[in-house]
Amino acid sequence: MEKSKVKQNLIEELVGIKQMMLSIIEDKEGMDYNPLSQDELKSIKKGDIIERMIGFLVPMYLMVSDVKNDIILAEVFLSNDKSVLIDFMPDPIWEFNVNTGLEIDERFKKPPSYIRRIINQKELDYINEEIKQNPNKDPEVPYPFKG
Repeated sequence: MEKSKVKQNLIEELVGIKQMMLSIIEDKEGMDYNPLSQDELKSIKKGDIIERMIGFLVPMYLMVSDVKNDIILAEVFLSNDKSVLIDFMPDPIWEFNVNTGLEIDERFKKPPSYIRRIINQKELDYINEEIKQNPNKDPEVPYPFKG
């Protein structure tokens, strides 16, 4: 399959996932989330890799690009995700409240995601090994990680 067709299929898949996640986000009355402690959230710094839980269900790995004024700014960490998202979302930057770990997004009545954890070096090594072994599959670090 040619590259542009693959990219188009991925974009269509992302649109479908986005619609599904929007319905989950809007319907998550009383859904629990497992936030980091305030000390952990306040320890997040530029360059850290964090795990964002989209719709409080699906993990996505982001790299912290800045922390300022109680806001954590993060961008896509995995290059495969980035190449698809650049077309889908011209400036893929996410904002999180440093006190709660919840995503800040004015388009939604409720936060669409949260920071579940900071990825440590062993988990990062696991991600890199998964990418080597399965370059076409998004890696997912088991939670809790026992590696």
